[in-house]
Amino acid sequence: MCGIAGFWHFKTGLPATADAVKAMTDRIEHRGPDGGGEYCNADLGLGQRRLSIIDLAGGHQPMANAEEDIWVVFNGEIFNHRALRAELEADGVRFRTSSDTEVISHCYQKYGDTFSKALNGFFAIALWDVKRQRLILTRDRLGKKPLLIAHTQHGIAFASEMQALSAAEGVSKTLDVNGLDAFVSYGYVPHRFSTYKGVTKLAPATTLSIERDGAERQQCYWQIEHKPTNLSYEDAKSALSELIATAVADRLESDVPLGAFLSGGIDSTTIAAYASEQSTEQLQTFCVGFNERRFDERAPARMVAEWLGTEHRESVVDVDAAAVLPKLLRHYGEPYSDASTIPTYFLCSAVREHMTVALSGDGGDELFLGYPHYPKFEKRLKLNRLLNALPGSGLIADVARNRSRHLRNLPERIINAALESALPVHEAYARTVTTFVRGDKRELYNDSFANALTDTDNVDRYTSEVYASHADHDYITRAGLTDMQVYMADDILAKVDISSMAASLEVRAPLLDYRVVEFAASLPQEYKYKDGKGKRILRDIAKDRLPAELFSLPKSGFGIPVSDWLRGDMRDMVHDSLQDPNSLIADMFDRAAIDKMIDWHMSGKEGYAERLWKLMCLGVWAKNEGVRSL
Repeated sequence: MCGIAGFWHFKTGLPATADAVKAMTDRIEHRGPDGGGEYCNADLGLGQRRLSIIDLAGGHQPMANAEEDIWVVFNGEIFNHRALRAELEADGVRFRTSSDTEVISHCYQKYGDTFSKALNGFFAIALWDVKRQRLILTRDRLGKKPLLIAHTQHGIAFASEMQALSAAEGVSKTLDVNGLDAFVSYGYVPHRFSTYKGVTKLAPATTLSIERDGAERQQCYWQIEHKPTNLSYEDAKSALSELIATAVADRLESDVPLGAFLSGGIDSTTIAAYASEQSTEQLQTFCVGFNERRFDERAPARMVAEWLGTEHRESVVDVDAAAVLPKLLRHYGEPYSDASTIPTYFLCSAVREHMTVALSGDGGDELFLGYPHYPKFEKRLKLNRLLNALPGSGLIADVARNRSRHLRNLPERIINAALESALPVHEAYARTVTTFVRGDKRELYNDSFANALTDTDNVDRYTSEVYASHADHDYITRAGLTDMQVYMADDILAKVDISSMAASLEVRAPLLDYRVVEFAASLPQEYKYKDGKGKRILRDIAKDRLPAELFSLPKSGFGIPVSDWLRGDMRDMVHDSLQDPNSLIADMFDRAAIDKMIDWHMSGKEGYAERLWKLMCLGVWAKNEGVRSL
C-alpha cells in the first residue's frame, strides 16, 4: 500500500530528475510514511511512497526485474501473489524478494498487456518497459485504488492524488465546467468527468498503454458478465460462504498488525465473523461513535465483539468539523461531499494507533441490494408501468425531465415521484441517485455558468446509460450494478481510499474480491432482494455466525448530524463559502437561490441540508485550492 506518481516527457524530451519526481511524491507522504524512492530513465520518472505491509525489508519501490529492463511502481496489494509466484517459478523465473510487487513485472513478461487479469487484489500500477519504450498504467477491477492522469505539453503525468499530480510540470489547473456540473448532480466527480481540463481518472478494470510516439491504447480487461446460476438457494448460500471465507483468508496476510472495522451493520460484522474464525490470533475490532444517540452504533458493535470474542476498541468522535473538512478536501483534490468521510477518517485514525491494516465490509449494499433506495425504486417501477399505459405519458415524462423539485415538503415529493415514474426506467433510476436534477440546476445556475456548459444533458445521461447497459438483468439488480460502477467506484471507494490514506491505514474489502462480485451478479434477484428487503442471502449466511439480536436492529451507517452542524459549528463556514461575492460559488450560482436555501435552513426548517452541504463542500474546496473564478 502506498502512493505512486510519475511522468513521461515523450513530446519534448525534457529530462526527468529525481528532484522532479520527489516533488510529486512528497505531497503524498501520508500514503507511505515508511519510505520512498525514485527511478529516472532519460525523460521518464517514476516515484513511490511506501506503507510497508508485506516483505518489510525487500519490498522497496521502484522495483525492477533481474535484467532491470522492466520497472514498476505500485499502489495496493496482490492477494494471489504466492500462487502467481509458484506458477512463474515453474516457468523458470527466479525471485529476489518475497514482495507481491515483484510478481507484476514477471506477469507482464508472460501475459503482455493483459497481465492485470492475472492479478487478484486492489491496485494502481505504472510499469515502464525499457526495451520497448512504453509505459503501462492499469487499475484494479472495481476501482479501489485511484489513478489520475494528466496530458501535458511535455507528454503525460500520473499520480494517486491530485495534489501530487499538480506538482508535475505542465499540468493544467483550468477548470472544466462539465466536471463541476457533474459534482452538483452527484456530490462527487465520476471518473467520466474531471474538475480540470486535461486531467482524467483511469477507469476501473482499464489498462492504458503509451508508446514513445505518443500513441495510446486503452482497453477494459474485465467486466461483470450476465451468467445466471442454476444453484438452489441453499447451495448458493454454501458457495457464497466459501467464497467469502476464501476472500477473507487471502486478506489476512500481513507482516504488520491487522484488525477489522466493526459497526452495527451486517456487512462489517459478517467480515469480522469470518476473520475471527480464520485468524490465528485474537482479532482486534474497532468502532467509532457519536455522542448523539441517533448517530451512534457502539452498542451493537460491542454486542458483536463480545459474541465473537474480539479485542474491541471504541472511539467517540467529538470534532471541530469546520477544521476537519478542509483537510480532507485537500486530500481529495476535487470537490467531494460525502459527509461520511468525516467519521470514516476518524475511524481510520483511531485504528491506525494500533493497526496498519483493517478489513471492511464495503460492497455489501451494491452486491446484495441493501440500499434503502431500492424499495423506493421498486415502488416507482410499479407506478411507471401504470403511467406509461395512459394516454399522454410522453408529455408527463417531458415535464418530469425539466421540473424543479423546489422545497422537499410532502406534497412536492409525491408530485415528483409520480412525475418521475413516467420516465423510462433508466432515467427514473438516474433521478433516484442524484441530488440536483436538470430543472433544479436550471434555477440554481446563473446565466454565465449555464451558457458555459457544452452538453447540458451529459451528466443526466451518465447514470441512465450505465443502467441501460445492464439490460440482461432484472430492474433491481441493474440498479445494484449501476451503483457499483458509478456510486461505489467514484464515491464510496474514493472515500475509503482518501480517508484511510490520510491516516496512513490500509483498508481491505473482502466482499469486493472479484470472484465474490461475479458470483453475486449471477444470483437471481430473489436470492438477494425479496419482499422489499435486501441482503437476503448475506443475512442468512451471517445468522449462522452472529447474535440473533443483531438482525432486528435498523440499518445503520457512518452518518453525521449534517443538519445540526450546518446551523451550529459550521454556520460561519456556510456563509463564508457560499455568500462570498468574489468566489467560484458566485461565478456559478444565482445568489438569490443560494440565499433562499440558507435562510430556509437556518430558520430551523428541514429540506435543504443535503443540498447546502454539497454546495458548501464545493465552496470550501474552491477556497482550499485558491480557485476564485471560472
